[in-house]
Amino acid sequence: MPRVAIVTDIHHGKDATAKKGSHAFHLLSSFEAYVETAKPDLVLELGDRISDEDKETDLRLVREVNDAFLQIRKHSAVIHFSGNHDRDSLSVADNEAILGQPLRNSVLDVKGWQIVLSRTDTRMRRPHGFHCSVST
Repeated sequence: MPRVAIVTDIHHGKDATAKKGSHAFHLLSSFEAYVETAKPDLVLELGDRISDEDKETDLRLVREVNDAFLQIRKHSAVIHFSGNHDRDSLSVADNEAILGQPLRNSVLDVKGWQIVLSRTDTRMRRPHGFHCSVST
């Protein structure tokens, strides 16, 4: 059975009432130490890696998060998903280019298990909410 570690809602960026973006890299450093020790076969980063502001800032924030994941990638394969904050100002293609991997539906074979990655478009369309289109 594969060992999977999950990290989500990093929210790198400005602090807000419910989000302490200034603590993101300290917490990611602790997660990296955990991954180094636990040696999971796969790390799933489930999105909301940034607290969105505007396109230029969001591009910088995603690059900074990607740089922080360089250490984690030394210990385990990392698969990224996009949350609504990752998509407010950026396209799926913007995120794919920075993270260096496709953010489309796929199936992974890990230690004899097939892991299905279903990645719907998480862009929030205000005031109506999510439109769950399927990406292939």
